[in-house]
Amino acid sequence: MDKVTNAYLASLVLGNLEVMGNLAVVQLLSPSDGVVEYLTFNEAHAKKLVEITELTVSGSVPQLKVKNLAELPVLLLDGEELIGAKQNRVLNTTVLLKEKSETIIPVSCTEHGRWSYRSSHFAPGESCMSPIMRMRKHRSVNNNLEEGQRYQADQGMVWDGIADMASRAGVDSPTAAMKDVVDAKAGDLKKYVESMPCQADQKGILVFVSGEVAGMDVLSSTRAYSSVHSKLVSSYAIDALYSHAADATPSLVQAAAFIEGARVCPAKPFDSIGYGVDNRCHEPSMVGSSLVYRDEVIHASFFASEGVPDNTMAGYRRRRRFST
Repeated sequence: MDKVTNAYLASLVLGNLEVMGNLAVVQLLSPSDGVVEYLTFNEAHAKKLVEITELTVSGSVPQLKVKNLAELPVLLLDGEELIGAKQNRVLNTTVLLKEKSETIIPVSCTEHGRWSYRSSHFAPGESCMSPIMRMRKHRSVNNNLEEGQRYQADQGMVWDGIADMASRAGVDSPTAAMKDVVDAKAGDLKKYVESMPCQADQKGILVFVSGEVAGMDVLSSTRAYSSVHSKLVSSYAIDALYSHAADATPSLVQAAAFIEGARVCPAKPFDSIGYGVDNRCHEPSMVGSSLVYRDEVIHASFFASEGVPDNTMAGYRRRRRFST
């Protein structure tokens, strides 16, 4: 990774290793916060300081319009679900919206069977996309960035992932919505969240599923992290619910090794949609990204990807009838 991200990852302190079933979470701690001030989508939405709408009245699947009414930047996380309007979406990359701005953001659809208004604006979802799906989406976005196609993901791959998740969960969603699966398993996901509460100086999590590292998320601010902790834990727990029993015992040594791998993963910088530079790594065993602004890591995420093939845009082309 870049020098800023490398140094930041090296500064993290590993906290407790908490285990529930085949999900294990390592707290990522830091004694000091960054200096860049911003609001999360949860915080800005609660204060009515951000408005996310369809790009036009007729809509466009891969893009949405955001108005940041706040005097501060607003952080939208990669994989964060947006609920409402003509169909639910997730962010294709992390975006730090400029204050008092209007921005077009890249998204993927997480509700294949609906293209009609339920609300005029989007609201925050209760969970992010699962780590397996985020990892595959991340690889797809990286491929398209390399080809100069900006932050576009393989929409067909996303829909296929949601269909598989619903099948494994035994959930029949009328609109093939990721949210319906999350809602159906809300009780189980709540148990994971309650068993792994956010600590005062926590900035992130590194997660094992079935004894193997699945991925990690870390933010620059403990306050900001606390507002997204539950949805991040839930997102990792989704994969744990339908994975086999752990074959290995997770350890802090494994966690430290994964972070070291993230530090040395070669990265390429891309212009972010909002503030900062989006540094993205794409190795056979790991994918990740780090949004850096004013020499500060605002959000970084990395996922194990060994054995998962790259996907193409074929699925999106097959299903583009839902876009305009």
